[in-house]
Amino acid sequence: MLGVPLLLGLVFFALEKGIRRNFFLKEKKLAELEEDELAAKEFMDADIVKKAGLKEKGILDQKSIEALKALGVTTVPVYQGLPKFGPFILAGVLITLWMPNYLQLLFNFA
Repeated sequence: MLGVPLLLGLVFFALEKGIRRNFFLKEKKLAELEEDELAAKEFMDADIVKKAGLKEKGILDQKSIEALKALGVTTVPVYQGLPKFGPFILAGVLITLWMPNYLQLLFNFA
């Protein structure tokens, strides 16, 4: 029972960077950027990230957008179309309501 989700999780973990690059990464011009967009820091030059003062999460604010303009950056890789977290919360709540002792059942089979 636990093997299938673990196997799927390992496959996703192995392909995570490629999935993010091919499905969610978009290049946006600096003029099109809005506050609270998620910059893809791992696809940017490390010096620019440091000089622009991008925070740990990579969420752009007005200060970091101005810093990027001052550094002469023209385009910024951002994540768009990421899956919403809400459906996963709903699924967890439904499983918990349907089988409150789900984890206990998993450990009993092991």
